[in-house]
This record gives sequence, structure tokens and C-alpha cells, in this order.
Amino acid sequence: VEIPHFNNKMDYTLHFKKSSQSDMYFFNRYDAALQNGKPEMDKIQGFYVNKGHGITAKEAFNLLEGRSVFKEMVNKEGEKHNAWLKLDFENSDQHGNYKLKQFSDQYGFNLEKTLANYPIKELSDPDQKKQLLSSLEKGNAQQVSVKKDDKEAKYYIEAVPQFKNIN
Repeated sequence: VEIPHFNNKMDYTLHFKKSSQSDMYFFNRYDAALQNGKPEMDKIQGFYVNKGHGITAKEAFNLLEGRSVFKEMVNKEGEKHNAWLKLDFENSDQHGNYKLKQFSDQYGFNLEKTLANYPIKELSDPDQKKQLLSSLEKGNAQQVSVKKDDKEAKYYIEAVPQFKNIN
């Protein structure tokens, strides 16, 4: 599957496995490849799907673009916790995938409190604020209006939990 994203292109290769006990097939993982016209900047990453949960195609694009995504995670003991995920482009595993950096709630990044430090117009409307938070948690670069010196300007922002800030 090929999907254009602005000036980039994403290729997704879906991997299915046939059950050894029946004629059923299972969608276990997919490979996401970001191409932006410069082969040296292309990135590929495999993402696993577990019981219908995992990284969405759009979230994969955002991660490969270098942004962070907020997800509910489940540890080996089955306990749920929330964490920001970011691909570590400096380190990869034995399969060639980039390692994932995780920033849990204990790390101390709170997106809502961080945004409150800026004069972002959308924060004054509860519905717009909810949409803004949701979009940033998916890893999107989101346009906002900022009032400065009686003038309103538009900026794109993104969450940067690793540095407890926004860009």
C-alpha cells in the first residue's frame, strides 16, 4: 500500500500468517517505509500488531518523521501504562528496526501543563483544546494560533516529551 503524505510517500507492507490449526489468517505486523525524495533520508521500521492494537499507519509516519506518539502500553505482566514513544534513529535492534525510546508518566512530561505556558488561542475553547491534545498525542504537527503583541500568528507545534517541551 502506498500513501502520499505532503511531500513524502509512505509504503506499507502488510504481513499475514496462516494459522497452523485452521484456514484463518492473522495480521501480525507491517513494515512502514518513509520516502522523501532523498534516499539517504529514507527510513523503514517494522511495527507489530497485537490483538488489533499497535501503532497506526499515521502514527508510524509521525514516528518515522521523528515525532513522538502517546500510547497506552501493556507490560509483560499485563499491566497497562501510558508512555510517549519515539524512534531512536541512532540505535537499531538485531532485525534492523530502530529501538523505541519510552517516556512514561513518571518521566515528568505533561503535555497539557506544557501547552499552558504558551498563549495558544485553541486552549481557551474546551473542544479545540481536546482536539489539539489528541492530535499532538498522535504525533501530528498541529497548527495553532498564538497571540503576541496584539497580533495573531499561526505556528505548527509538536510534542517533544524527551525534552519536556514543544517545538
